[in-house]
Amino acid sequence: MMHGKPGTRPYHQMGIQTLHDVLTDVIVDTVMNDIHDHSEEKALLQLVKNLKDPENCIITADRFYGTLNNIAHLLRTGAHFVLRCKDIGSNGFASSYQLPNAEFDLSFHRTLTFHHRKADADIPDLQIIDRDSFDFFDESDYYDVNFRLVRVDLGDGN
Repeated sequence: MMHGKPGTRPYHQMGIQTLHDVLTDVIVDTVMNDIHDHSEEKALLQLVKNLKDPENCIITADRFYGTLNNIAHLLRTGAHFVLRCKDIGSNGFASSYQLPNAEFDLSFHRTLTFHHRKADADIPDLQIIDRDSFDFFDESDYYDVNFRLVRVDLGDGN
């Protein structure tokens, strides 16, 4: 994890993800990676995998974590979670859905696949995603996922 060019002063750079218990104000787990091998998504999944009692947790995570892969992993653990996403007008997770430009609380069902086949046209709520961005296509070519998207007006234009 030591970096630097020859003749320059070396430095340390790493990615650190922590799981913090807000009730006890204690960091209960940490994942550290070399910055060049760092994946926040993989770190989150490792932290959740290490949980002893995920059903009694509420995982909160910031914008980068709002992916269908993370949602599927979190749903499988039984943990409760809130993932903050980029707003609907951005290029983030929520922008791929038809959403109102107002507050909302909407439930979604999606059947995920990586196929582009005419035969799939009859599947309601089909969503085609990149095979490499989803961990569960080795089990089946299709994966059903249910989730909610909530948009809250904070009153300050955000």
